Amino acid sequence: MKQKIELSRLAENIRKIEELIKSGIDAGTEFSLKGQLLNEKSQYDAVVFEERMVEATTAEKTRDSAAIAYLVTAETRLNAEEKMQYGEFLKQDFFTKSDFEKLDKFYVQTWDKLSDEGKSQMSHRVWEGIRHHEYTFDELPENLRKKESDYLYQQMTGQKPAGPEVGNFLERDKADFIREYESGDRKAATEILSRHKSSENIYSRNESSTVEDSLGKVNQSDDPPEGEEIPAKEKATTGLELQAGISEVKDSDGITVPQIRAFSPGRTRGG
Repeated sequence: MKQKIELSRLAENIRKIEELIKSGIDAGTEFSLKGQLLNEKSQYDAVVFEERMVEATTAEKTRDSAAIAYLVTAETRLNAEEKMQYGEFLKQDFFTKSDFEKLDKFYVQTWDKLSDEGKSQMSHRVWEGIRHHEYTFDELPENLRKKESDYLYQQMTGQKPAGPEVGNFLERDKADFIREYESGDRKAATEILSRHKSSENIYSRNESSTVEDSLGKVNQSDDPPEGEEIPAKEKATTGLELQAGISEVKDSDGITVPQIRAFSPGRTRGG
């Protein structure tokens, strides 16, 4: 509301100054008014940009909520309480040690009920925590560590669909992990998964299954081709992250407003 009031005030000032300039005044006064007009338009542009950034952030949160609701609803084997907890986990970009107690309980009671997509969503956040140095794989609760090891083995051996993130697992570590897992030496398998390079490559952010991936399932038509400039009125509803690279154009009223280019990079929140 404050921004709309400010925009209204600035627009009125701009209108009055432009009328004065058109009315025919001496050169000195015209020069001064043009300087004032430039200042008022610059302020107007700044407020418009700020308002659109706020609207875009709100739209992005709305889209995230829609995607989370979609993912939760898809887990038909979960009861109401389990769905609520799963939805809370999906709101996080990655886990920390403070989540261990809830995660341990979830992996014991609920993990096996999740679909492959649900397991992928959880695993992504587990490994994001490792990539952000919140913990190492061997520090995870025992139940969680076992479930994640089993799930990785199933993907690596073709028992479960393997997402592109598993392809990022270093070949040497992959072979070592499968060998130790099949030999029954879980401690050695855990040590392999704790290797720094493995932790950096498994479930890397750009290739993993995230909430943004699910947005396409909710409404694929929302996202324009990468790099395409979209109309100002549509910017607040796309939910795309916005690059603060602005070019000035004239709107229908002849007032200069910023144009913001949309882009779709890998998600960076949390790191």
